[in-house]
Amino acid sequence: MGGDDNCRMSEPCFPSPDADGALRLADWGLMLAQGPEAAAFLNSQLTQDMLHLGDARARLAGYCSPKGRLLATFVAWQLAPETIALACSADAHTFALASAELGDPAQVQPVLLALGQAARMNLQGRVQAEQPANVPGMTPSPAALRWRLLGQLPSGQAAAEQVQVFAHGTRVFQAAVIGAQADDARTQPFFDALKVLP
Repeated sequence: MGGDDNCRMSEPCFPSPDADGALRLADWGLMLAQGPEAAAFLNSQLTQDMLHLGDARARLAGYCSPKGRLLATFVAWQLAPETIALACSADAHTFALASAELGDPAQVQPVLLALGQAARMNLQGRVQAEQPANVPGMTPSPAALRWRLLGQLPSGQAAAEQVQVFAHGTRVFQAAVIGAQADDARTQPFFDALKVLP
């Protein structure tokens, strides 16, 4: 997933269709999951079979807490062989989850620290709170942390972010919620639902 892959539906991420009945959903967001492991990763996180979406089919998928409480719903479809699009209500906040396989255990801690530093720099933010990351199945690391940040977007608009970085073996993860408030009421269900499967 790249920095420009997530956008509000009111922004021109893709060419607008010239079909009758098409309209912009300004309060919806679009996320792209890309790469050879995108379908398998989403399949382990959502209620829909992401491994067999097929061409030209959109399906409703849910994201649930470990206790089975529905936290969010998405309309999911396959844009390309290694690209799945997820559209959902954005509530003026962006929820993102990204991962990367490093292959070298010596790189895990430096990369986790760099991810946290990048989150602070992207928001030009100051840390309001820091705590150890707590994700079931993660590999323990002193660099696995969660921060609450206050700062501003590149546009100058004030923003808040909660970001958590952690690893499982040599795969690193970054989970983030950014928006006008990004308070615990919005972010805690998202972070509580994270788990790493063996």
